[in-house]
Amino acid sequence: MIVGALALAAALAAPSPGRIVVFAQPGSLAARDFDQRVLPRLRALAAERGLTIDILEAAKGAPGEVHVTPLLVYQDVEGRSIFRGRYADVDRFAQFLRTVKAGPLAGTSTRHENAAVWRRGRAVIIAPLKITSLTGTMPPRYDENAFLDRARRSVMAGFTRFRYQREVETGPSDRMFYMDFYPYRAPDGALYVSTAIFSGFDCVDPVFVRFDEPVKGTWDRLEEAFRRAGRLLEDEVAQLVVGSKVGDAFDPVASGVPDASWEALGLALPPAPARAEPVSRVRAALGTRWSVEEASSLDPPRLTFRFSPPLDSYNGEVRAIGGEVTLAQRGALAGAVAKLTVRTASITMGNKTLDAELKDKMLRVASFPTAEFVLDPLSPATAPLTYGAPVPFTGTGRFEMLGQSIPIAVNAQAEPVMGEDGAPRLEVRATFRLRIGDPFGLKGPDGPSPANDTLFFDVRLRLKPY
Repeated sequence: MIVGALALAAALAAPSPGRIVVFAQPGSLAARDFDQRVLPRLRALAAERGLTIDILEAAKGAPGEVHVTPLLVYQDVEGRSIFRGRYADVDRFAQFLRTVKAGPLAGTSTRHENAAVWRRGRAVIIAPLKITSLTGTMPPRYDENAFLDRARRSVMAGFTRFRYQREVETGPSDRMFYMDFYPYRAPDGALYVSTAIFSGFDCVDPVFVRFDEPVKGTWDRLEEAFRRAGRLLEDEVAQLVVGSKVGDAFDPVASGVPDASWEALGLALPPAPARAEPVSRVRAALGTRWSVEEASSLDPPRLTFRFSPPLDSYNGEVRAIGGEVTLAQRGALAGAVAKLTVRTASITMGNKTLDAELKDKMLRVASFPTAEFVLDPLSPATAPLTYGAPVPFTGTGRFEMLGQSIPIAVNAQAEPVMGEDGAPRLEVRATFRLRIGDPFGLKGPDGPSPANDTLFFDVRLRLKPY
């Protein structure tokens, strides 16, 4: 009797297990990819974490927040959170589970202004446009503001699916694709518009690039070139949402699908544990001072580099990188600064002969044991850090190597997560390009220019508070 009472009390006091909920719609490429490639790994993860997993067909009824499938949701006694990431990225979903254990993510909507919007059923797809400053030969009486305005209007005019909206709100299950346009004017007046697309889940590695075959036009008819560039990227987004190989594809939930509550679907939140303290919904605060956490043997390299195609077989990594990042008051990303240092002797291309040439003759590591990057304070317009979602930003700073200092720009994103020890971490991804001939006086591999003179860097840092 006493033993039974104690067992009952223990069961009442124990927290209810969490649940992974998957909203799905069968039949599409994304659905088949999820079933064949992702679901087995997801089931293994659920078993490892002691979680239940439910698969629900969205077409039979779904809560109003569910706009697309496959969609992953986690809920437990603390609340419910929609996974804002690629359905195929199970490793990031595992990190998401650890993060939301500290409390649910905010499910509030995000407001966008002057946006390109494509509505498909319940889904809202946003395409932020970035048109860089004109490079190459400047035309007479060039007015950059007027040029950028004409270019933007022309891109929008090339769309057949996206429509301009002055204001629009998106929820955590909506999607975003960044469209980038890089115009160049040749001395003969020809206009070349290179393009790229970035997923809203990864603002660093593009999911589409067209640098080798830019859209070609003339300066006198620049509107036509930008209309064609806009149509090109819109068509590529339409392909990505159907057949992305990295998890950006999705199926929209139809507008006519019944709006079913979580409770009606048997997904009511479990009650708080008996005799337990009230559940805290306050997530770990972000401090201001952070340092680079040393990588384990299982982590990807913190910093890799490669020459551009067709010379990208020449690549390597930096094994020793350290430094500090200082966020603004209350852990804000706007105004943040950083100083990162690389030990040049830790640079390797995986080949003893190449490494000897690189370290002794090119980098002269005995005389220049470190290289350094100092980040300028980030723009006040930089979005705030949000648990569970990557925050994109563009930074500028100075890179110092071989006694020379040059300005560079980085394309980056940051995301606060929870570490294995229950303490917050800050994951930062960034990319930048570096010309090695001028001013560093370095000679790249034999091959075409500028490929043999241009290095691409990919940075993956995990920061810990101190």
